[in-house]
Amino acid sequence: GRRPAPAPIFSSERHTARMNKFAPLALLLLLALLSCAGERLELSRTEERGGLRYGTGSEKRFSGVVYTLHEGSDQLETESRYRRGLRHGTSAAYYESGRRSLEERYHTGKLEGERTEWYEGGGVERKEQFVDGQSQGLMLEWTEAGQLVRERAMSGGEANGLTMTWYPGGQQESEAHYLNGSLDGVRLMWYASGQKRQERSFRDGHAEGPTTEWYESGSLMKEEMWKAGKADGPYSTWFQNGQKREEGRFERGYLVELLLWDEEGNELPSPALPEPPPERTRPTM
Repeated sequence: GRRPAPAPIFSSERHTARMNKFAPLALLLLLALLSCAGERLELSRTEERGGLRYGTGSEKRFSGVVYTLHEGSDQLETESRYRRGLRHGTSAAYYESGRRSLEERYHTGKLEGERTEWYEGGGVERKEQFVDGQSQGLMLEWTEAGQLVRERAMSGGEANGLTMTWYPGGQQESEAHYLNGSLDGVRLMWYASGQKRQERSFRDGHAEGPTTEWYESGSLMKEEMWKAGKADGPYSTWFQNGQKREEGRFERGYLVELLLWDEEGNELPSPALPEPPPERTRPTM
């Protein structure tokens, strides 16, 4: 007759032997994981020396998690991951309610990737991107209700390009151009009603050229000239009814001429104006 198929060669002794063979490898892997995870210490049990984080009294650069608690509570306030004394990985902050208020990532001590802030109600307050520790790309801000209120182009950690702001109701509030962190170009501002409020030119962060302002009704309020951040040249202002209010001239920020009218158009006495100080000149060699 047919011979029965041989039983599979398997026994508890063989299984035990096989497990014993891999036990040292598993132990090494576990130790490696624990080593990577590091310690978990409250901030008060650590110290910073030379820009590096150490456990208090230790000469070994700290690797692990540093945390703080809300005062008088066991509720987590902040936690940051470190590797060899530098922030590395996710850092977060929390409200007393336990909800997250901030999350950001570090790579060998420098911010890298997305940084997000939240309102306590859970809505996003701000988002920003970082590359090698510097803000890069669009920085966005919202109201608690979720309305976008600021959009700023960032490069190399500074405002570079267009920045726009909005009122909480959604109407645009301003639009400006930046270069290396300073206003550069025309800045426009609006009232919440949508009526233009101001148009001013900048160069290297200083007002330069014409500035015009309007009342919310749309009538002209002011015209003036600026140079290197100081009023310089003719200027005029108007009442809301369109009647001229002032007409004068500035020199290097000092008012040197002035005529005045009332709201009915009657000329008023002009006040005495002090003489501007003499312009400084560089000594010649």
